[in-house]
Amino acid sequence: MRLLVAESEASVAKAEAMLNAIGQANQVVSPCDCLVYATEAKRGEVVEAGALVYALRPARVAPMVVAMIPADQTDGLTIGNPASVSLESGLFIGRLEKLSYDDQATSQVGLFPFVRSSTASTAEQQMAQATISLRDKVDASLIGTPAQVAIRSNPVPRVVSRLYALLASL
Repeated sequence: MRLLVAESEASVAKAEAMLNAIGQANQVVSPCDCLVYATEAKRGEVVEAGALVYALRPARVAPMVVAMIPADQTDGLTIGNPASVSLESGLFIGRLEKLSYDDQATSQVGLFPFVRSSTASTAEQQMAQATISLRDKVDASLIGTPAQVAIRSNPVPRVVSRLYALLASL
């Protein structure tokens, strides 16, 4: 009887060790204190070593929204201006952190071209990239979904630039 109990305990211990080994082999360890905000692989999908599985963002960093806006609408926008972002789950308040006229993905300096259709006759509209930090937590499932962005402009820089243009024309 004691032999059967000992064999059963040994079998249970071996099964637990195998389960732990399998669990550790499939475990993904984060390199930082981060939150998962995008999953690149589907559940049960086999991926190659080094393939992107999750996209992370630091846990203590405010969520960011990147919006492309027409360059002719950037007059009066300054870093720190209040902004509102409307997502499916509601309205979020934030602030303008960065306004870039350079395409960092291609390392090109200048305004982003934005073509409204694929025909060659369509004129390109120049775009600027606005980065907005949000105060509230945003549901990770909303990342990559369309949003409406409104940034409150500061009228002083617009007035000053028009005044300089007027003085230069005299």
